[in-house]
Amino acid sequence: MVVLPVRVKNISPHKWPANGRYSVRISYHWVDNKEGTVVFDGERTHLTCDLEPNQETACDVTIKAPSTPGQYVLEIDLVQESVAWFRDKGCETVRVPVTVVDGPPSFWPAGAGWVVDDLVGSIDHIDHLAAGDFIEMHGWVASRTKGAPVDSAEIHLDGVGLGGVTLGLARDDIARGRAEFLQNGWTFRCPILKQGKHLVELYARSGLECHAVGPASQVIDVMEDGSLRMEGQYSSKSVPLPSADLITLVSGTPDVGWFLRSGAVAAWTIEDALSAMARGFDDFKSILDFGCGCGRVLRHLQAHTSVRFFGSDYNRILVEWCTRNLTYAEFKVNDAWPPLPYEGMSFDFIYALSVFTHMTVPQQKAWMEELSRVLRKGGLLLLSTNGNHYRRTLHAEDKIRFDAGDIVVYQPESLGTNLCAAFHSPRSIWKIVPKDMTVVRFVDEGAKGNPYQDLFLLMKLDGADSLRRPS
Repeated sequence: MVVLPVRVKNISPHKWPANGRYSVRISYHWVDNKEGTVVFDGERTHLTCDLEPNQETACDVTIKAPSTPGQYVLEIDLVQESVAWFRDKGCETVRVPVTVVDGPPSFWPAGAGWVVDDLVGSIDHIDHLAAGDFIEMHGWVASRTKGAPVDSAEIHLDGVGLGGVTLGLARDDIARGRAEFLQNGWTFRCPILKQGKHLVELYARSGLECHAVGPASQVIDVMEDGSLRMEGQYSSKSVPLPSADLITLVSGTPDVGWFLRSGAVAAWTIEDALSAMARGFDDFKSILDFGCGCGRVLRHLQAHTSVRFFGSDYNRILVEWCTRNLTYAEFKVNDAWPPLPYEGMSFDFIYALSVFTHMTVPQQKAWMEELSRVLRKGGLLLLSTNGNHYRRTLHAEDKIRFDAGDIVVYQPESLGTNLCAAFHSPRSIWKIVPKDMTVVRFVDEGAKGNPYQDLFLLMKLDGADSLRRPS
């Protein structure tokens, strides 16, 4: 993703509304070198205000590049929702030639500004050294902001910093001839880890950017004999892989590696959150994956044979794929609004990762009440939200609402799809928590398998419990 500064002027005799069913928004098309449309319906950017005739405004427009490297034309257009694209009404668009490259550099058309989540990288390899009780890790890290250097990077293990990596190693496979990305390799050594599963994260700093490089996260399993296994690797013993279009639908990218790795990291995140309550998967009789998609997380839980797993999703195609391929769980289709096709108090634990991030506020409230209905007393609900990390992507007036504790929702007319985006400050969660539930744990950017999303763990109270809610 890259953000371009764009200035818009209304030279028509009519007002352009910034909100509402017929609002005017900035979007784009991607065209290949044969003038074939690759992406017709690009991401939407709201105008900062209603534009009267001859009035203008400046906007930061978020652009998502095509996944396939090559030569393209980025065509920036305006669209009046539910009416038409301005291009189709004879208006002139802005066309910019762009080269999309494979690997970390992404793309930079002339005049590109800062990039959202611009730190990219990978933990490629983790293994024992031939001699000594040490583990060595290798990878790369880079900034996509016009080749800005990475100032420093460090490895975190299970949420605790282990130390800085050695930067500056040559990685021709990543640079692909671009000098500014040649010296982006790194290496790191640490003592042998104790037996069990561990989350390994790469943190980096480049200018004002400093955070975990989400897609680089890895879960490693240290075996009894000390050998290492990286979770999220596909093998012939794994459950089948969904098709590329289904993976893209749930992950936002056709990258199989990220689909597998993020699912493994999400499973680790759930287990880590439960451990804070002295609980684990095997302590539950029945678990619901609400918004299960094509089993991104569930495919990593089949070892828990004492638990009955259930999955629910509004997309029938995804549910049908899960039913055919994840035979250790039971799946059902739900509508965009409650109810679920389950009896009351059916589950001990429910998780919903990157689900409430695509709902309107009324829809969120309805689903929270419904999840409380099917959750047993004392049961736990885990959910993720777009929190403080995403505040910078909001319009100025929406940042004020966000800071005041409101839930900000963009494109509510597209509820339930990736086009609808909801943003929660930590305290705004109480606007949707039912009266018979309470928050027992909050972790800022804690949903590791859904990078940079916040994590909330809630409990359904017994009737005798009292609930103190923040004012």
